[in-house]
Amino acid sequence: MPSEQDYGPPTFVLAASFEATAAELVAWDESPVAAGAPHAVSSRWRSRPPADVLAICYFDGPPSTKQGGPPGAGSTPRPLSTAGRWVVVVGPEGSETLIKIGDQADVVITRRVP
Repeated sequence: MPSEQDYGPPTFVLAASFEATAAELVAWDESPVAAGAPHAVSSRWRSRPPADVLAICYFDGPPSTKQGGPPGAGSTPRPLSTAGRWVVVVGPEGSETLIKIGDQADVVITRRVP
């Protein structure tokens, strides 16, 4: 997570949230979004009871990185992000699991876990 040294005090805004059961998270996690796309073989959510209700929260806030792009000769730096989106799963006991970080333009708010 970015620190205050990187960007000043971080400000996050809850952009969206929805509930899903652990069983739904397993199904989403283990199903590719397109043929041949990467996906989990065994979801981390299998350790939870299938009926556990979890909150999927999308937070808009600071950029996901202070780097402009991949290092290396011949690489084309990507412009520095100014609008980050953070996706966090919150368990019924209050546990938090960060599952995705990216630009708001790339991390689209959807009912399906990104």
